[in-house]
Amino acid sequence: MRKNLALLFILVLAGFYSADIFAVGKNENKKENAKTVHVISGTVVDKFSGEPLVGAEVKIEGMNKSTFTDFDGNFSFQDITDEKIKIKAALISYKPGTDNIALTNTENKVVIEMSKL
Repeated sequence: MRKNLALLFILVLAGFYSADIFAVGKNENKKENAKTVHVISGTVVDKFSGEPLVGAEVKIEGMNKSTFTDFDGNFSFQDITDEKIKIKAALISYKPGTDNIALTNTENKVVIEMSKL
């Protein structure tokens, strides 16, 4: 009886050990297939004066992501997985400003300049 229990115990331990090995292999495959997650932050400014533009709407074209600039003209987007994006800024009495960005870093800084109509 003791031999059977010892054998069962060894088999259970071996099962846990092999399951752990397979789990590590699966995590490595997920890392290889995972996309890089980017953060984009920036400022929207008047092209001629350099003053920050408050309340400008900033969108990433082709995605359902938009935000507005704060009192210092700053904006930020989190969790961007695309490698190339186009950002468009709009504000009343200004021509839309755009910027094409190739995301090479996990944190990207952008300045979008807008001129008055």
